[in-house]
Amino acid sequence: MNAFFCHACLLLFLGLSAVPATGLGQTPAAAEMNPKIALEGMPRDLLRRLKEPSADYNSVIEEADKFVKGNVHQKTATLSFKIKEVDTSTNHITLISALDEERISGTPFVVGYTIMLNQDQKSLADKFKRGSRVTATCAIFCHISRNYSKPKLVIEGYKPVFH
Repeated sequence: MNAFFCHACLLLFLGLSAVPATGLGQTPAAAEMNPKIALEGMPRDLLRRLKEPSADYNSVIEEADKFVKGNVHQKTATLSFKIKEVDTSTNHITLISALDEERISGTPFVVGYTIMLNQDQKSLADKFKRGSRVTATCAIFCHISRNYSKPKLVIEGYKPVFH
């Protein structure tokens, strides 16, 4: 009986050590959100039409916006960016990044990040200054609009948990 008990304990130990930590009730870290992930799977034809402004460019932007909303909205991911501005002029406090240009599948996009805080998080927002780096896991919302002759992708984070 003693040998059986030792053998059973050994098997139990080996079985538990093979289970990853996330299997024991811990949640895995959220993946970092970036424009390539937000635009993943966008049809090449749509990317090509975004690259070349035309008379129906607004309808192309609307089509791309619908795609991005269906692809990314309300997923949880990590945003990380350098703060350009902390906007407190609305009902929300908004941490805003500088706009960058990125090429995705040959199409230039103007990309911006924001994290929205509630007014009751004012004391937390006071810690963030222009030029500081912020990293937070958030519920993600994306939209595409027009920035002159280029598409603008904005990745917004809500309900942030800061790292």
